[in-house]
Amino acid sequence: MVNFWGGRSATALTKALPDPGTRTGRPYRTPHAPGFAGTMSDTSIGSTPHPTERTVGGTTVVTVCGEIDLLTAPGLAGRLDVLTAGPCPDLVLDLGAVSFMDCTGLGVLCRARNRAMARHGRLRLVTDSTFFRWTLRHAGLAGVFEVLPCLPDGVADTPTAEADNVTAGRPAPELR
Repeated sequence: MVNFWGGRSATALTKALPDPGTRTGRPYRTPHAPGFAGTMSDTSIGSTPHPTERTVGGTTVVTVCGEIDLLTAPGLAGRLDVLTAGPCPDLVLDLGAVSFMDCTGLGVLCRARNRAMARHGRLRLVTDSTFFRWTLRHAGLAGVFEVLPCLPDGVADTPTAEADNVTAGRPAPELR
């Protein structure tokens, strides 16, 4: 019987695979396994985004730093869900300090945009990254988002201390 493995049975293939507990003849433990004696560089997962937010007038400015990926996106998504829950949300996401974003991050942005639009609000992205614009274009999202090269005039010059409802400087609470 011909199958996806070129006629070989799954049993024959698994017997040919190396033992998952070894790598190059040495015992290998994942960073989450008991007894893992790795260093921080062995378990480094990149920088976690630390969103800070401030409200200026009716606009909420969220500044995100670090990486937005499969591991870090749920916390950001939860915070954006809270910010887009009310009527007519006006949200500005400053992505200028984001160093990496995968498709999960794009999904978080799409969800926030859709929630804002469904409540007759808007979502603006702020970044001067040509790579980010290239990514949006190749993902088919080029015309979906309002992408600005810098913060809008009404929120750009307002210091954090003078903003209404200041929460900047502290990471947004994690939502589970």
